[in-house]
Amino acid sequence: MTDEEMSAAVQAQHIRLVARRIQALRAARGWSAERLAQEISAAGVSWNRQVVAKLENGRRQVLSFMEINALGLVFGVPPILFLFPVDTEDAITLVPGRTVDTWTAAKWFMGRSRLDESEGGEAAFAPLTLRSKHDALVEAYEDALIAQDLFDPDVDDQDRTKVQRRARLALRDLRMVRAEIRRHGFVMPALPEGLDSVDDRRYEFMPLDELAAQPPGSVRLVEVGPEWEDRDGAR
Repeated sequence: MTDEEMSAAVQAQHIRLVARRIQALRAARGWSAERLAQEISAAGVSWNRQVVAKLENGRRQVLSFMEINALGLVFGVPPILFLFPVDTEDAITLVPGRTVDTWTAAKWFMGRSRLDESEGGEAAFAPLTLRSKHDALVEAYEDALIAQDLFDPDVDDQDRTKVQRRARLALRDLRMVRAEIRRHGFVMPALPEGLDSVDDRRYEFMPLDELAAQPPGSVRLVEVGPEWEDRDGAR
């Protein structure tokens, strides 16, 4: 088998997997091929009944990035499942001669793990790793604030103190992650309301332990005084 034939075989295998999922999702909704084509077209990608039929019977061997996204939008499923069907396939061929466990491949695709040690180091995964950490810390901070409200503020409660500390540490670590994102020159993630001052330059000069000791609930915690203005102006 030539290289072109091997590549075509792998491509055909992937299209079959996508077609199988499309058929299952379509059947679960009781949709005809015409109905699916209408839904995809409404999502912004021009399809007709013939496109659906050709995909499902293997006569169409190409599926674009936009089409994968449109399928995800229309069926309400993560697009990655069309590429890496972890629920139906034990293994998947990435390229000719490279077949791996499907879940391992999916984690690699999401930037959560490497396929082998020869891949790039931490820097190669930094854009995804830092964004994941950022989201987790924002969620941890907000969850801690919600939990804190369950306690009576007028009662000295050890559990409430622990929750407050979780919020402080999450805020501290969030500031560190955002500093690392800035150092790499990556696009800075947006912050939810109430955390939009975490990048205040006043915090650049505050020791992390001191920042972590601030009361949770607001990141505008430090009064601007001459000592802060002097330090800021000296930068």
